[in-house]
Amino acid sequence: MAEAKIFYFALTDEMRKEEKLDWFSENKINNIPFEHIIPDENNNWIDLTENDWDSLIPLANKETKLLKNQNEENSIFKLYSTGVLSSRDEWAYDLKLENLIDKVKIFSDYYNDDIMNWINSDKSKKDLEKIAGLSKISWSDSIRNNIKQSKKFMIEISNVRNSLYRPFVSKKIYFDNILCNTLSLQLSYFPDDNVLNRTIWVTLHQQVQFTCGASDKITDHGIGSRISQFFPLYIYTEAGERIEKLQIGDWSSSGRNIV
Repeated sequence: MAEAKIFYFALTDEMRKEEKLDWFSENKINNIPFEHIIPDENNNWIDLTENDWDSLIPLANKETKLLKNQNEENSIFKLYSTGVLSSRDEWAYDLKLENLIDKVKIFSDYYNDDIMNWINSDKSKKDLEKIAGLSKISWSDSIRNNIKQSKKFMIEISNVRNSLYRPFVSKKIYFDNILCNTLSLQLSYFPDDNVLNRTIWVTLHQQVQFTCGASDKITDHGIGSRISQFFPLYIYTEAGERIEKLQIGDWSSSGRNIV
């Protein structure tokens, strides 16, 4: 079978339907100035552009994130993650420490009431849904799982942390895996407020303009108005010890120009 060839021609978008039909009725197909298009290596043939994107070093990718062999790394950053997702920002954040503590105390009472209702129930799926429906707090997947495990909420002042909520807007956050839906890897980036670390964050979403920035503290996943990805300079252990190796992959830092 002969290899297919692509010949392309388009009229201007400004032409009305009737004008386009008239044009085709007045021009024979042999006289139409078709353009012979050769698809690129990914078989794209519409709006082709000349660029070297495929030769650029990826900022990060899943393949490098999962690799154990450093020699196979092929991105600038090895690890990355989203930001902290509370799923209940009104409870988890506040500009003032006193207000946040007051809200956390109320949340604790409501949540632990749900725990007791669950403990005193037959622990059926129907019971769980009934408790969720009567609860004074909104349930996320993490709340649901913690309730099923009868995991009580204990207030610890050490969980009150500094955070970057939106660009140029810092807030106090109660950084806890019960009140917050997911902490992501933010605790590995900032085990406490005194560590010296940096993250680059990038928001790439079709509903908002491309946005990027940097942070030196725990950061909300919606920093760029949609979910964002974070790339840390350093990673810390659960004991708060910094892993001295930079999180910039060996593949990108071995003499290559990454700027």
